[in-house]
Amino acid sequence: MENRRLSASIARKIQRMLEGETLPSSTLPSWIAQELLEEGLLSVLSKGSRKSYRLIDAEACMQYIGNRYTGGATLSRWIELSEGNEELDRGVLVRETGDSKAISLRTFRGFLVNCYEPLEAAIRESTFTLSPLEGTALFIQSPETFRIGEDILIIGIENGENFRQIRRQRYLF
Repeated sequence: MENRRLSASIARKIQRMLEGETLPSSTLPSWIAQELLEEGLLSVLSKGSRKSYRLIDAEACMQYIGNRYTGGATLSRWIELSEGNEELDRGVLVRETGDSKAISLRTFRGFLVNCYEPLEAAIRESTFTLSPLEGTALFIQSPETFRIGEDILIIGIENGENFRQIRRQRYLF
């Protein structure tokens, strides 16, 4: 069975069920509903062609979700963590959930750049000459404030080997 991640949206729905609400079957993703049904934590209520879900044992469900998805963190804390309302780093995730990869984080914000000839660039109010040594690239850590001249053609390259195929023009990679 594929291991799925518990999003803040799904956690909020489970939180509502823990508080005694019954949810229409269409609001809960089928993979988590199936899992909770197989564990005997969820019951299906039918009203004509409509189905809804109700938790059978809230305490057991909290324990199951904590063990399987949140590393022991409460659902409310899990929602806070996964919504990114605070500065998160892997250390916080390890302390809170025991798993540094429980929630997808961008550890490096920015991009690498390279060029064939020196180019004038700016970050915030500071200008500088972009001229990486051969065999290196420069990491731009503040992409929202990075500026280059309008006459520079930007080419996105995923495979660094392609960089060698483009020669001597005013390009920023």
